[in-house]
Amino acid sequence: MVQLVSPVRRTGARATRTGPPARWNSWLVGLGPEHLRRRSDQLSGGRRQRVAIARALAPSPGILVCDEPVSALDASVQAQILDLLDDLQQHLGAALLFVSHDLSDIRRISDRVLVMKDADVVEERTAEEMFDAPWHPYTKSLLAAVVAVGTDATPPGELLETGGPGPTRPDTPPAGAARPR
Repeated sequence: MVQLVSPVRRTGARATRTGPPARWNSWLVGLGPEHLRRRSDQLSGGRRQRVAIARALAPSPGILVCDEPVSALDASVQAQILDLLDDLQQHLGAALLFVSHDLSDIRRISDRVLVMKDADVVEERTAEEMFDAPWHPYTKSLLAAVVAVGTDATPPGELLETGGPGPTRPDTPPAGAARPR
């Protein structure tokens, strides 16, 4: 309950003896009132994601930032969450900044797409333009690497050389798996 109610209380909404305010129902994003009292370890991955979305909606933001919102979910739950995000975007009028490495998710939910390489934007276009006629070599390479389910597992396009792993930034020391041993 604390996970959902804390940010909601910051908005000034208060529960009564009979239950939460009616407008909280819009923040439940497909969850029933019985989920208000559950801890996160009592919820499935999809329900946890719905709680995270509900918390983000509590202060009525103009933009909702979704960083890899469905990457850890199974395919059927991914579809449900993407449908939910699409519905919320249309009904609430909030902009959606959707960050993902899954090009099919990006194509499904985005109006405009930015492609980044080494923390630099290399292409920005409408989703239709980006997927139908990419112009940057890196974007072309990303799209060429996508394998469609039910095919012979060969990429649909020619894989392009992207110039190696990319430049190292002089102000950033190597760390983690990239650190030389």
